[in-house]
Amino acid sequence: PLTLEDFDDIKTLMLPETTRQLQELQWDVTFGDFPIDRLPAAPVRQICLNLLLNSSTAAGRCGRLEFRVFADGERLCLQITDDGPGLNKPSLARLLSQEPVEPGGGVGLRLVGDLVHELGGILRHERTAGTTVISIHLCARDDPS
Repeated sequence: PLTLEDFDDIKTLMLPETTRQLQELQWDVTFGDFPIDRLPAAPVRQICLNLLLNSSTAAGRCGRLEFRVFADGERLCLQITDDGPGLNKPSLARLLSQEPVEPGGGVGLRLVGDLVHELGGILRHERTAGTTVISIHLCARDDPS
């Protein structure tokens, strides 16, 4: 099951990369009484790491990243924001589509989309005012395994 320590681990894994890139990383993990232990740790960790690594690459040297986790009613929201140039059309298709994709271009974004779909979640992408925001909304499961 997912725990608060999983988010601490994700931050620990990201810090060497954001430090190397001289990036600002804002981190806010607060979810109140949302039952995070009713979500499976492995896919949630994979989703977070893949999106954070992609955001770090997009933001580039001296860029800004934000990672927020919060309860949104009956859902847990994972939100990753960066000030990079945004996703190109093929990358956005890998993230949001369930259709077959052309070979090449990496599998990280497609894996995120597939994992969110398997968890019954909702994935949103927004690009405004020079920032990209990717939000994942997940419902607690009766059986998190």
